[in-house]
Amino acid sequence: MRLRKEDEEIEIMRGACRRTVEAHRAIMDELRPGMEEAWVAARVEFLLRQSGCSGPAYGTIAAGGRAATIL
Repeated sequence: MRLRKEDEEIEIMRGACRRTVEAHRAIMDELRPGMEEAWVAARVEFLLRQSGCSGPAYGTIAAGGRAATIL
């Protein structure tokens, strides 16, 4: 990773950040009690891909209840 980025690279990174924020906000609006964690993780990935991303930059962690402290 270089210390300096070209303007085009910065715009690509900003676009990825915008799409990530949009996906997170969308999934937060959709969350309901009783949803399966696997469904939530799959939905996040779907929303990212639908927005033009190639997928998440890292594995999605969707945990609730007793599993929420898995980390």
